[in-house]
Amino acid sequence: MKKSKIEIILFVSIFLVMFTFICTHYYIKGDNKNTKKDNYTKDQNTFIEIKEDLAEQAKQLCFKNPVAKEDLGEDFNNKVNELNKLFSNNKLNISYYYYDLRSGFSLSYNADAQSWAASVIKAPVAVYVYTLASRGEINLDEELTYTPSFYTNGTGVIQKKAYYTKYTIRTLVEYAIKYSDNIAHRMLVNKFGMDNIREFWRNLGSTTIFENNQIFSNFNAKDGYIVMKELYEFARFDDYGKELLEYFKAAKPNFVVGSDTDEIAHKYGWGQNSLHDMAIVLDENPYILVVFTNRGYTEYGSFFKDVSKKVNDIHKEYNNYKNNYCNNLE
Repeated sequence: MKKSKIEIILFVSIFLVMFTFICTHYYIKGDNKNTKKDNYTKDQNTFIEIKEDLAEQAKQLCFKNPVAKEDLGEDFNNKVNELNKLFSNNKLNISYYYYDLRSGFSLSYNADAQSWAASVIKAPVAVYVYTLASRGEINLDEELTYTPSFYTNGTGVIQKKAYYTKYTIRTLVEYAIKYSDNIAHRMLVNKFGMDNIREFWRNLGSTTIFENNQIFSNFNAKDGYIVMKELYEFARFDDYGKELLEYFKAAKPNFVVGSDTDEIAHKYGWGQNSLHDMAIVLDENPYILVVFTNRGYTEYGSFFKDVSKKVNDIHKEYNNYKNNYCNNLE
C-alpha cells in the first residue's frame, strides 16, 4: 500500500503541533510559577488531544483512499485473476465493474464494451427524474395520461390497465424500477426528453446512455457504475434520493447477490439474449457490482451467482486488509 501521503500528512501535522507546544512552553508568560505550571498542564493536555485528533484524521484518510492492487498480495491477486477468467474464457461480449464505495477501489473487465441495455436503461431515467424533483424543477405528483401510443408488451403492470388512465410521475418511476414497466419507461422518456437525459449523464461521464437515440439504448458496465454511484450518493443526503433507493431495493429478481444478510438495490435488464444487473450491495462496507452478459436467463443465472460470490469474497478480503492497516496507524 502506498503509505507516503498519509504518513507525510500525519508527520507534518504532528511536527507543527509539537513546534507550537515547545514555543508555548518556553515563552509562556505568567506572574508566578503556579501560573506557568497550570498553563503547562493545559498546553500538554491540548497537545495530547490534538495529536489524537490528527491520528484519527489520518486513519479516516487511510480508509478513504484505495489500496494499489499490487500491494494487496499474491493471494488477493490470484482471486482477481480467477474472477477475470470467468469473463475472459467466454467468447461473448460480457463485462463487469466492481467499486468499493468507501475507498474508491475498483476492478473491471471489458467495462467499455457496449451491449443492448434492455431494462437497465430505466435506472438512469429514474435518477434523472428524481434529481429534477429534488431541485424543485418538477412536481412528482403531476399526472400523465396513458394513451394507446405508449402501449408495448413485455414487463410491467400498466399494459393490463385501461387507456387514458392517469398516473403520477412518482408512480411511473416506481413502476419502471420495481416492476420494470416498459410503458412507464416510455411515458417518462416522452415527458422529459431523451436529449435532456442524455446530456445529464454525459456531464457525469457517460458515453453510451441514449447515444444511439433509441428508447432502450445501448449501455456498458462503466456507465452502469456511474449511474449506481450517483444513485448511492443521491440517497445519502437527499429525501428524494432515499425514496428512489427504496424502489431499487424492492425490484425483483436479484441476479447480483451479496452475503445472506445484505440488502440489494438494483436494476436488472433481460431481453434479446441479454441479461444484465446493476447493483448496490448494502454491505457493512457498501459496494457496486455491475454485470453485463449477452446470453439469456437460463444459461446465465448460475453465472451471476458465481461472479457475485467471487466479488463478495474479494470485497471482504480487501476491506479486512484496509481495516487492519488503517486501524494500526500510529
